Amino acid sequence: MNNDKKRIGVLVFFTIICIVIRFLFFTYTSGDYEVFLKSWMQYLVNNGGFLALKFSFANYNLPYLTIMALLSYIPISSLYTIKFVSITFDVLIAILAYRMVMKFYPSEERKKYATYIYMVLLLLPTVILNSAAWGQCDSIYTFFALLSIYFLLDEKYAKAFITLGVSFAFKLQFIFLLPLFVILFFCVKKVSIKNFIYIPLVNFILCLPATIIGASPIYTYQVYFGQAMLYDRALNVFNIYNYLPKGKIVNILGVVITLGMFLALLIACYKAKFKWDNKRIITLGLLSILMCFYFLPCMHERYLYMADILSVIWYFFHNKKIHIPIIINLCSLLTYLYYFFPIPHFEICFYIFPIFLLIVIVELIVLMFEKKEKLELKK
Repeated sequence: MNNDKKRIGVLVFFTIICIVIRFLFFTYTSGDYEVFLKSWMQYLVNNGGFLALKFSFANYNLPYLTIMALLSYIPISSLYTIKFVSITFDVLIAILAYRMVMKFYPSEERKKYATYIYMVLLLLPTVILNSAAWGQCDSIYTFFALLSIYFLLDEKYAKAFITLGVSFAFKLQFIFLLPLFVILFFCVKKVSIKNFIYIPLVNFILCLPATIIGASPIYTYQVYFGQAMLYDRALNVFNIYNYLPKGKIVNILGVVITLGMFLALLIACYKAKFKWDNKRIITLGLLSILMCFYFLPCMHERYLYMADILSVIWYFFHNKKIHIPIIINLCSLLTYLYYFFPIPHFEICFYIFPIFLLIVIVELIVLMFEKKEKLELKK
């Protein structure tokens, strides 16, 4: 008991240090904040806070705008309140990963590894920069996406789909994890087709406060369609489109080919008939995110965020191939640095690092289909 109290005390102290580190970035103003978030918040303030939600003035979904509306009543700069919300979810993600290891890690060393993973996730550079410097809300949708994986591991499938629906309500990037759920539907008898109804239903419920005020019920689909159409090319990412010509035809082919690859993966998983243990579910989740990021068109640097975190969780469950989370996080961090700071001759990285990400994808596919005894944790 004394050791447990000591460990919790260390984690609390460590959390305070990590929050202080984030405060060092609080005064930084990103271009996204100046162009989008700041003007949205000002619109909310000028038009009655929650009452302003009935107007179309932003390109984020209503649940996040509802949070912003709540923040508009706080007499503190929106630069700080917006970042504070995202940082809160940084901590929640670390707590969730801690609980995931404590509950599902099949070893007496679970307490030690749970402590390590909590610390690592709070110190990931992209996690710090995303919330504290950039002021983005990727930690929100990622938390609920990871929570859905937590419920998958616990075989609570209805809760898994519900939390995935919450993730969908905050960001369209939840779709990176959707192939995992589709494949499990075909391969795990306990997953029902009815569970998929939870995804749009939860989004509808979370949008209700804004729609009751007067927001359009179809706003969700309009805003996500608008986001998908906003850019016609990849933006500061390491993926296959760095080697291809730009254009709508290439983008359409990219979507079709990606769907074809996921169909092939589904068929292979179905025929393999292997046991869906915790390690294999996490591996497929990480693989799903990476394949979407690598092969779908119009990706941005922040779209690898969920893989940054899940790759660390994946490593702690496997205890091997540490280069996989390192490569993923390095690729993500480099594009963040390219956004924040001018880096001479950085363009060469766009032709080198996609190769490393592709190697990681291939390795994960091989791991997916290894025999069960090879996937066992090292004791």
